[in-house]
This record gives sequence, C-alpha cells and structure tokens, in this order.
Amino acid sequence: MRLVDMSVEDQELLLALIEIAREEGNADRDWDEIEPILASCWKEAHLGGSELKWDEVVRYVRMACTRPA
Repeated sequence: MRLVDMSVEDQELLLALIEIAREEGNADRDWDEIEPILASCWKEAHLGGSELKWDEVVRYVRMACTRPA
C-alpha cells in the first residue's frame, strides 16, 4: 500500500508512530525493543477500524527511522 492511499487517520497515526520511533531510537533503544510497542499501538488504535495491518505500514516506520530527520 502506498502512503497516499491510506486514510488521513492512518497517515496521522503513522506519522505519530514515526516520531515516537525516532525519539526512542535517539534514546539508544534497539529496533527490537521499539517495534513490538509500536505494533501494539497500531493494533490498539484500529480496534474494529482500519483494515491496514502493522505488516503493511512497518516499512514506512523503518525507512523513516533510518533516514535523517
């Protein structure tokens, strides 16, 4: 799925998770520590809502965290 094809709500949540991941990464946390928390937040925010699964959006978070802000 392309970012532009996501709902506005999903885009906003994704951007928030990217910001959290960057902050946590800057606090010397490993991706293996951060990713399960972000996945849980994504799932919790979509109880009965969006059909987007974490596996479909995690690549955006990872790419954003490996690039300079």
